[in-house]
Amino acid sequence: GKVYFQATDGIHAEELWVTDGTEAGTYMVKDINTTTQNYGGSFPDNFTVYNNKLYFTAADGNSTHLWVTDGTEAGTVKIAPATYEEPTSVNYLFLFEDELFFMAQYQTSVGKELYKLDATTMGVADYSLEKINIYPNPVKDVLHILDNNLNTQIISIISTTGQVVQKIFNQNQVDVSSLSPGIYYAKIETNENIVVKKFIKK
Repeated sequence: GKVYFQATDGIHAEELWVTDGTEAGTYMVKDINTTTQNYGGSFPDNFTVYNNKLYFTAADGNSTHLWVTDGTEAGTVKIAPATYEEPTSVNYLFLFEDELFFMAQYQTSVGKELYKLDATTMGVADYSLEKINIYPNPVKDVLHILDNNLNTQIISIISTTGQVVQKIFNQNQVDVSSLSPGIYYAKIETNENIVVKKFIKK
């Protein structure tokens, strides 16, 4: 087995390193941030194993992106949409039903949204749908789903760690009064699509 971590060798700032427990097997995987921004380091974080690869967040300047590595320098690459605005921000990686989700801001005018990795194309997709909305947000007691007649079938309330804490069938509202305050996701399954919306429990 191998362990991945962030470290500095006195020449490079904090970058992605790997070790197999031996001196020879301990080395920097890649110098991701070759600029002087962000103190010259990429500060890799949010390590998540998915499909036998390691996904993580790292800065390559003044932006933080999603990255993936197979343990080699050539196999350590940035994953981003075809178009985005600098600076970007990516964090909160989590797995749910064998898919990788994360929060990101790729457009400065939009703010952070929930995204999903497309494991086939290694691209990312905004995991929101304007046809479906939730209210109120933040919420104290009952979260309502406005689905515009798309026929909501299942609502799953998911914590930031990916744990399903509630599941409701064939209803357009969820009593979340018993949840601890914090950030959650409502996974809404309709007869047309699956949508995930972030909400704050007061």
